[in-house]
Amino acid sequence: MTEPWVWLAPYVDGAPVRLSERMRAAVEQSQGASVHAHLADAASICLRAALLHPTRKSAALDLLSADALLTHACAAAAAAESNELAQFTALLDAQHFQEMLDDRSDQH
Repeated sequence: MTEPWVWLAPYVDGAPVRLSERMRAAVEQSQGASVHAHLADAASICLRAALLHPTRKSAALDLLSADALLTHACAAAAAAESNELAQFTALLDAQHFQEMLDDRSDQH
C-alpha cells in the first residue's frame, strides 16, 4: 500500500466502492515527491482518462475521481506546511489544465 493511499484511505472510507476503487487505481499509478503531489498526479490520470473517452459512462466516474483526488491533494498540502497549499495551488492554474487539453488533442 502506498503512502498516499494510506493517507487518503480514511477520507474515502464509506465512499461508493467503484469511486474508491478508481481513486485507488489512479493513486497506485501516480508519482510525486509528496502525498499531495501524488494525489494531484492521480487526479490528472483520472482527468486524462475522462478526456480520452468523454462519451463513455466511465468518464463520469473518472471526473468524480479526479475531483475528489484534487480536493484531497489540496487538503494534504494544507496539512503539510503553512505555505504549502498556496505554492501547490499556484501550479494548478488554467494554463496547467489547458496543457492537459492540448495533450489530448495531440493524441488524436
